[in-house]
Amino acid sequence: MKFLVMTGDGIGPEIVQEAKKVLAAIEARGLMEFECVEALFGGAAYLKTGRAFPEKTVEICDGAD
Repeated sequence: MKFLVMTGDGIGPEIVQEAKKVLAAIEARGLMEFECVEALFGGAAYLKTGRAFPEKTVEICDGAD
């Protein structure tokens, strides 16, 4: 399963890292496999690209489960 990870406003990197640990624990038990793809969103995206929801992020969203 392909997950899109968007660390944006209100969901900081510390929350995302903990969620990734949960997915890793599920994988370790052999229950599922995950692919995590990261993309810019929110304030971080705006500062880097001038858009809060850049087109590249839209494309990555379209390719995620």
